[in-house]
Amino acid sequence: MAEDYLKKLPVDQVAAWYLRLADAWEKGMTDVKQPLAGAFLRAWVNNRITDAKVEFDAPDHLRSNSAVFDVQSFHRDVFLTKQKARFSGKPDRWAGILPRVQGAAGFTKWDMKSDLALEYESLCDVAPNLLAIGRIQQTGSNAERDIFGSLRGFQLKSKVTAGAMTGQGTQVKILFKSWQCSGSDRYDWNYSEYLTVVNPDFGSKAADAVRPQDQTLTVFHSNAERLEKAGKAAPFIVVIKPWTVSDARITAPGVIDTSRRL
Repeated sequence: MAEDYLKKLPVDQVAAWYLRLADAWEKGMTDVKQPLAGAFLRAWVNNRITDAKVEFDAPDHLRSNSAVFDVQSFHRDVFLTKQKARFSGKPDRWAGILPRVQGAAGFTKWDMKSDLALEYESLCDVAPNLLAIGRIQQTGSNAERDIFGSLRGFQLKSKVTAGAMTGQGTQVKILFKSWQCSGSDRYDWNYSEYLTVVNPDFGSKAADAVRPQDQTLTVFHSNAERLEKAGKAAPFIVVIKPWTVSDARITAPGVIDTSRRL
């Protein structure tokens, strides 16, 4: 196993190294606007209140991420009652528009004349298995690696305003008049794990440089725990500010059959 070179260093020196790592990550993402991984790491070092909420704008490479699109597509199906909604610790069940049209138990009946506000939240994991992790690490784009290094698995929420175009028969066209997404996560560490990163101090002549002769450095997350215990960093709640979804594949009108039995 690689040696833990940060272990014996003073916490202030380790904290400063983490900040240089954040800067180096952003400088290396030349083709990515608003990289998140470096910003999250910097926010963690600068934070002093455990679970404080820290807000970030949703950059373009998050909005256009394929995993985000897949979850938005699932949310669309939930709203149109094409797939059952998933709930933590509970069985999947039908939700969305159709139970409200039918006045099913547990739902407020919708008359299809006024607008209907709906929201749903579920996990978005950009690398749900070892194969996906390996692909991102080996051949992934900088945009993919940045999301993996910041929001690998987070809660994605969709909030929509829907309307109905009623006519004759049971087929009703549903219009999505607005669609916004937002995200949330907790930025923390598994203290038993470690990660090999590009050493931001490689080639440095600074007196406090860490292993300047090494191009990469294995970082043991027990050092993150050490910083937190010393009050030099703290885990926080990531809040990705709402953004408007304009992809027609997500926001296009849908159809429900009001006679369908659930």
